[in-house]
Amino acid sequence: MNEQSPNKVWLPLALFSLLALGLYLGMRIEGRQLRQHSPASRKLISRPGKLDEILGYIDARYMDKVNRQELEEAAIQAMLEKLDPHSIYITAEDMQDVEEQMSGEFEGIGIEFQLLDDTVVVITPLSGSPAEEVGILSGDKIITIDDNLIAGQGLSSSEIVRQLKGSKDSKVKIGLLRYGLDSLLQLTLTRAQIPIHSVDAAYVIEPQTAYIKLNRFSANAYTEFMEALDSLVEQHQVKNLLLDLRDNPGGYLPEATKLLNQFFTEKDILLLYTEGAQSIRKEYKTHGRALFPLEKIAVLINEGSASASEIVAGALQDQDRGIIVGRRSFGKGLVQEQYQLADGSALRLTVAHYYTPSGRCIQKPYTSQADYDQDLAHRYENGELFHADSIKLQDTVQYYTREGREVHGGGGIVPDIFVPLDSISFDEDLSKMRSQITPFIIRHLLPNGAHHYSLPQRPEEFVRTQLEPDLWNDFLAFAKQQGVNLSSTKEQKLRPYLLRWLKAGIARQLFGNKVYFQVLNADDPDVQAALQAIKTEHLNTSTSNPD
Repeated sequence: MNEQSPNKVWLPLALFSLLALGLYLGMRIEGRQLRQHSPASRKLISRPGKLDEILGYIDARYMDKVNRQELEEAAIQAMLEKLDPHSIYITAEDMQDVEEQMSGEFEGIGIEFQLLDDTVVVITPLSGSPAEEVGILSGDKIITIDDNLIAGQGLSSSEIVRQLKGSKDSKVKIGLLRYGLDSLLQLTLTRAQIPIHSVDAAYVIEPQTAYIKLNRFSANAYTEFMEALDSLVEQHQVKNLLLDLRDNPGGYLPEATKLLNQFFTEKDILLLYTEGAQSIRKEYKTHGRALFPLEKIAVLINEGSASASEIVAGALQDQDRGIIVGRRSFGKGLVQEQYQLADGSALRLTVAHYYTPSGRCIQKPYTSQADYDQDLAHRYENGELFHADSIKLQDTVQYYTREGREVHGGGGIVPDIFVPLDSISFDEDLSKMRSQITPFIIRHLLPNGAHHYSLPQRPEEFVRTQLEPDLWNDFLAFAKQQGVNLSSTKEQKLRPYLLRWLKAGIARQLFGNKVYFQVLNADDPDVQAALQAIKTEHLNTSTSNPD
């Protein structure tokens, strides 16, 4: 394993701050568990209080005009900060994005794009989208939207998204600059419902073993998972499953429990329970109607796996139904309910803890908001990401799995098999070089550059083939032109890592997400450890085999 340079401490801290922000945003869009308000809660919500009195005085007597809505929202935020990190207020403006993320679809034209030199470059049109139907190609540059110039205008990605999105059946006109054409290609598209997929990839990673990557537990996660598994079982007779929940921030609890039910054929096995001061204990158990007789299950988790991901991992671990591989998960064991407010905004309030079957609450401490926000950085500093014996949990109570193995709560799910993170991930030059991969692919491979290189045209051949030296040298030259230059020593050190990501990026453009993950997983240490566990570890299958 590569050692971290002491003078690069700021980089991992910055990276973990970004990861923490990503998790926070992921949890802002996390699915909710709606319940009816009780009469008591309605009475409490409707009762005038001191806050209303103060706002009334400000409205009536303050020396200047004020924005009452801004004051109310500031007061709400301050109140929620006194509760827990996951009780949040969602403005009316944010609600649409929140609903779209978890409903599994949005309305628009269906493209993935990247801003490159202040120009929108299409990465790929989504399958079955209006963009694909009218023939938009990877590498096309969007210059105008509804005859308004957007290239070179300093617009953010979110501002461009707002212009491209719109209600179903509405029309939008875009002007494209395409390689080989002298003038703008004007296209009018009719917006449609665009699905947001929860399953990133599903394929047979080894004989009789399926790999499924689930990025979130959105409203269609269970359906997508079952469709993927059904296809793999029917076509390839898979018996084992490698479920990748790394960096999955969670989502709808029912989607997680429905998925868990497919791993057990026995009825009334406890999967989890929730309980709070104002919420009675509620248990979630198996219904005993699993559709596929899976034998061995391995689940990948890391510090970005949270909430519903931890529910799945914790249930399988406590019931000795599967083996958990990777690094300690995020540590979110709180249940939120969402309450719609009159102006279209919403309150997402924590109402209970959830517990794994053995009784563990995996919520990490949040008495200090600063420590909570910096938890991932602390894991790096303490060495936990690199050494299993450096894991520190607040809950020292011993819990036991179905077969009597000792497990712990109080800060995430600790994997059965620990896989250290390669410290090369925090190398500054590696990060800079990786940021040049997509621009290089856009400019040199899309849409007409691929023929300059001898790239296999069949996915299975591409996965097995090494990239030719000319392509690697062109990438280095491109990065140098962008001001990113490597010494010969550093190039030698980073080359295997960069070649892996470069090849994966090309695979995504040529063949899609499935081949992208095939390339990455070929030498991914977490994946390889999980596959080895499926081959050699004792994994209890007594709860999965048909009677």
